[in-house]
Amino acid sequence: MLAIEINKLYMRFKGEIQKVQINYLVVLLLLTERAIGQFIGAGITGGVSHFIGDVGNYGIHMPQGYNFGLAAIYALNPHYSIEAGGYYGVVANDDALSSIDWRRNRNLSFRSFVYETHGRVNFNFFPVTGRRGENNSPFIFLGYGLFAFYPETWYQNRWVKLRPLGTEGQGTRLSDKGIYPETSSFILFGLGYSITISQIVNVYFETGFRRTDTDYLDDVSGYYVDAVELAEIRGPVAAALSNRSIVRFDTTDRLRGNPTNKDWYVFTNFKIIFKLSSSREKCRTGW
Repeated sequence: MLAIEINKLYMRFKGEIQKVQINYLVVLLLLTERAIGQFIGAGITGGVSHFIGDVGNYGIHMPQGYNFGLAAIYALNPHYSIEAGGYYGVVANDDALSSIDWRRNRNLSFRSFVYETHGRVNFNFFPVTGRRGENNSPFIFLGYGLFAFYPETWYQNRWVKLRPLGTEGQGTRLSDKGIYPETSSFILFGLGYSITISQIVNVYFETGFRRTDTDYLDDVSGYYVDAVELAEIRGPVAAALSNRSIVRFDTTDRLRGNPTNKDWYVFTNFKIIFKLSSSREKCRTGW
């Protein structure tokens, strides 16, 4: 009798039971999909650098510097991951390479050492799980970072640090600005392509644009100052580097740079990430 009653109850709720089973299966599949895409990884990166600012080429041009660093990634699912990185780089440019006549005559050049750290969010356009057909995707990223920079220029067969000289009269009676900070921040965005090589290795090709919050990455921003007065205050090297024009002209109240635009730098990199832990491996090994 008990078996008969149980059977009646089953037949009565058979439809609801099947719905629950189907919903459970769908949820299980979604969770499995999420788990397969999850991993924690770390690796190395390196590449070339571009500078876009007041000195040298403007826009697309050949890279004038390099960079390398470390990165750590936590993939939340097949589409999203968060990443942290620490990079060292050199950005550089030279007015002699510019297509703009007045820049070539201005004759300024620089290199700047950059030490940065950043965090970002990556988004894959297609799911990346490591399974067949899901092992590569273009991606975009957005983030924020902090960096320190130290501009120099080549003068009389040696590299001269520019910031302490105040080449635009910073920190003197010749300017209303103080010596600029050697640290700043940036908004980071870019795009790239990721490829899963194996269960433990991912590679990435990417270009990241950094819109900085400083206009002094190249030591150029504001106005020329009187070279004679600057020489009296900061010395002859500061005066010489404040105006290196090939054809001299009256620089009174003339702009040396563009104070309304902040500097940009760009890193184009190849990155290798080694998976330290992945949910897929855990499922297979029973961890």
